[in-house]
Amino acid sequence: MFPSATDAPAARAFARSWARRASVRRHGHDVAAEDDGYDPSLPDYPIEMVPFRDHDAFRQASPDQVQRVLTLAWLVYNQRTITAEERIANPAFALVKDGRLPGLDGLDMHQAVLQSLIDEHFHTLMHLTAMHATCRRRGLAAPPVFPDAITYRSLCHSLAGLDDQADRDLAVFAYAVVAEISVNAYLDLIAKNDRIQPAHTRVAAMHNHDEFMHASLLIDVAAAAHAAMNDRHRRRFVELLPQALTAFAAHDFSAWNTVLTLAGIPDADRIVRETAEARRGTALLRDYSGLRRLAVQLDILNDLDFDFGPAA
Repeated sequence: MFPSATDAPAARAFARSWARRASVRRHGHDVAAEDDGYDPSLPDYPIEMVPFRDHDAFRQASPDQVQRVLTLAWLVYNQRTITAEERIANPAFALVKDGRLPGLDGLDMHQAVLQSLIDEHFHTLMHLTAMHATCRRRGLAAPPVFPDAITYRSLCHSLAGLDDQADRDLAVFAYAVVAEISVNAYLDLIAKNDRIQPAHTRVAAMHNHDEFMHASLLIDVAAAAHAAMNDRHRRRFVELLPQALTAFAAHDFSAWNTVLTLAGIPDADRIVRETAEARRGTALLRDYSGLRRLAVQLDILNDLDFDFGPAA
């Protein structure tokens, strides 16, 4: 019913195509720092992705203040992408590499996982380079420090409630499965936007190119691991997936107060508070079709405490 570790098709395809397909093999990280096409009048980040763009107080901001908000928002986007790679995806890939999850032996699987780790570290380098290039272009000394993303805070909260190391490993794995299978829609918001800095769309497009393959790989990895879990670990995995799904679906307002304050916009607390209140009970738009397909494949869709919405 499930692919074994040695015949998982996505793992085999991933491992064998990586040398000619992966961004790290085809590009240098300095593409993120290239000034080709840079236009200081273009925004660094899409205004339509700013949740309070229509708030009365924000609409009083000057054009320079709005530009600073969009520059800082781009830095947040990169920082949170790095967090997802370094604190969620990479620890899970390391669990597979170290043999701490069941059913994931085999040369194709291990090659694909090690190649994915290389991809993710390259993505971190690429996004870090993009942040510092933006600071150079916009006259910032260094990227500001922003609060941790809600996804990582949620993972830490889940880990705090687990004492058994195997359960903690499953938590890291569950969050990584959700992250890697759902990230494409998030990256697409930048990668397909032709109204912002061209270098920024290139960075997101290169990253997304790799993540499409990662999503297919993680579906195979999750299926093989789930098939090899004992009953208790399967129940724990099913319990953890909705926690990860809820975190990735949530609106994250934690950095916006810092962004508004650094941009010199008054009433930052009120703008963020009222925007958060207006969006309470709504979900951030993401594509969960891959995660729904995984849940159907594992026959756990009805066991997950999460509303995927109507089936496509």
